[in-house]
Amino acid sequence: MESKLNLGNFSNLFDNLKSQQLNNVDASRKSSFDAHIQSLCDKINKSQNYFTTSSCSGRFMAFSQVDEKLVKKNCQWIYVSHDPLSEDDIENFIDRIINHKSPEISIKFEPFILHVCCRNLDAAKLMLEKAVASGYRNSGLSLGSSKIILAVRSTQNLEIPIVVGGNLLVDKKYLRCICGLVGEKFSENFERIDRFLTNIESCLDLNTQERPKSKKELKALERLNKKLMYDKLKSNGVLTRLDEKESGHESDNSFEEIENLF
Repeated sequence: MESKLNLGNFSNLFDNLKSQQLNNVDASRKSSFDAHIQSLCDKINKSQNYFTTSSCSGRFMAFSQVDEKLVKKNCQWIYVSHDPLSEDDIENFIDRIINHKSPEISIKFEPFILHVCCRNLDAAKLMLEKAVASGYRNSGLSLGSSKIILAVRSTQNLEIPIVVGGNLLVDKKYLRCICGLVGEKFSENFERIDRFLTNIESCLDLNTQERPKSKKELKALERLNKKLMYDKLKSNGVLTRLDEKESGHESDNSFEEIENLF
């Protein structure tokens, strides 16, 4: 069985994880971040308490759905752009849609998303507050067995089916209208990225040491340990239905107390 979650170990493991991650980035084929977030990611990765694990500045795409499951291996990308579309881009996009032979085509806008590994809970909480204040209200924290991950997200997503059953549902005028809407979303997306960068600069150079936990926080962390052990036993089929019923109340309360920490 895996050992209990020890939040004190996060900071100890952080430097090794950061070194491994940044070495992997340097060795990757891409070798750099999206131009729109290069400065943001560089500043985060040069700070003491954070590093990026994945990112995308935002993108507009058209794809052909080959299977019911929307995963990369089952989709054929028809058009992808990380920038607002110029007039020539719009014409190119429309031509590709009209001339592409596929029974199912959708267009989609995905806004900026960023995953950041944090040295400790206090550092994570600080950047989470900055993210929410910047407009990324869908952001949140994920506690793993060895790391704390902050997901910086918004709700600017847009997805529209335009070819269904081999039938084009819209005309060129509508496609142009969608491109205009996507352009507005790109503008808002980049403004929000700039605002986020400005807001986090004040916390990147802080030497945020993890403060001592209060009795309430220690109790909540103890409950989280129990919840993780419970889930492990449940996934292995060790717990009986009776055990599950008896343990359920405590598990629910643990989440309520953890949420109060933030």
